[in-house]
Amino acid sequence: MQGPANSGKSSTIKEIFEILNIKYPNYIKKNYFSDYFPNQYDIKIEMQNVNGFLVGIENQGDPNSRLEESLNEFEQHNSGIIFCVARTRDMTVQ
Repeated sequence: MQGPANSGKSSTIKEIFEILNIKYPNYIKKNYFSDYFPNQYDIKIEMQNVNGFLVGIENQGDPNSRLEESLNEFEQHNSGIIFCVARTRDMTVQ
């Protein structure tokens, strides 16, 4: 998902996670990271056994975030579906 700052990208990614979490309650949590802040959180997770797929989710997409590291890990683990965010310009798009 790509868009300018404060356009709802991370909120949408987190909503996708919540929907998958409810729809596939028996998924296996792998490579999980979450930071909670007042009224917000960051998430990175691989969900195994989501309708037979390994799904990677990363909501950080700002420059100098962990996005590149997460994408490399998702690729190494053969994630079949990846949800992530990026700004419309600069380093995270590349």
